[in-house]
Amino acid sequence: METYEFVKQVHSILRYFVFALLIINIVKCLMGWVGRRDYEAIDKRLSLYLLITTHTQLLLGLILYGWWASVSGAFNDMGTTMKSPALRFIAVEHITMMLLAVAFITIGHVRAKRLLDYTAKFKNATIFFTLAFILIMVGARNWFWQ
Repeated sequence: METYEFVKQVHSILRYFVFALLIINIVKCLMGWVGRRDYEAIDKRLSLYLLITTHTQLLLGLILYGWWASVSGAFNDMGTTMKSPALRFIAVEHITMMLLAVAFITIGHVRAKRLLDYTAKFKNATIFFTLAFILIMVGARNWFWQ
């Protein structure tokens, strides 16, 4: 198997882990926020696993993006790229939304780690993880359900 295809397959499989961890984190944080419970070690670990998985996915995506951009020549003629919905989605929309989603997950994790009040930890994590979830679902609409 060619290196590009291998990276693409790993990136494709890893999205389900990101999705599952994101859902688990959102549900647990929402339950913690509403239930006013303590922010426990399992909450920290789940958030960290989400962060690691998401950043790994980002790294693989950037590698694929670099390969795609060099092969497709999409940046040689941006006028044509922006007129094509498929090329525009890959060249601009997908990467922008994914970068924002990774940023939201990182912010949610860091704020939950630094805040002292348990309710504030859960509230911030819930809000940022939910925003990331929405961006991922919109930004991966063409590929997620394949």
